[in-house]
Amino acid sequence: LGQFVGVDIVREGGEYKYGSFAEMGQEVKLEKAGALFSITDDAIINDDLNMLDSIPRRMGAGARRHLGDRVFALLTGNPELADGTPLFHADHNNLVTPGSAITTVSVDGMRVLMATQKDSTGRTIRVPLKFIVVPVGMGGTARTVLESQFEVGATSRNNTTPNIVRNSFTVIEDPRLDADDPNAWYGIADPAVINGIVIAYRDGIQVPRVTQKEGWNVDGVEFKVRLDAAPAIADYVGLAKNPGAS
Repeated sequence: LGQFVGVDIVREGGEYKYGSFAEMGQEVKLEKAGALFSITDDAIINDDLNMLDSIPRRMGAGARRHLGDRVFALLTGNPELADGTPLFHADHNNLVTPGSAITTVSVDGMRVLMATQKDSTGRTIRVPLKFIVVPVGMGGTARTVLESQFEVGATSRNNTTPNIVRNSFTVIEDPRLDADDPNAWYGIADPAVINGIVIAYRDGIQVPRVTQKEGWNVDGVEFKVRLDAAPAIADYVGLAKNPGAS
């Protein structure tokens, strides 16, 4: 669902009018992801390092990484949404141009950009910036902007002007962004107010399922990991991108 619109004053003796949800629906199609792993009796007998105990945990971690890859692919891939416009676009008012490095001023600019988003009727939504998502190579700079008492610039720190964004967001860093574009960084809204990205799970099961059985064709044990999930863009107003300094 997009934003609910149509709330208005009800005069004395008047009737309530029907509101509606802005058309911001994106299709979410669950996809089954999984893999098999088998180990022979000989390997089990020779298992001096208790490798078997770690197999389910490692397979589950692999499934979670795969889902994480798909989530970040939505950010970096800039997919076309149901309205025919790419996720990050001037028409969505969620793309900073020109791009800039992470500083006190640029983070505050992203905060203002998101806070002044509007719904389909032109009313301000006031989307709260909650997370700054950055490549690992920018993590130190992002935390400096987060924690510094004074304003942080692109090349220096101002020791007289207060840092107006101090402790106002949470930093998330991920190497998937370094591999795609080491300069770009993103703003994510507080999910308690606006969902930018959602993940759908089959039957609400949010953890990978690892099962095992006795080998049949070859003596040993077979393991299977499975996770039915799909990430999707819920509402572009909950996301913003700064392409970074060139």
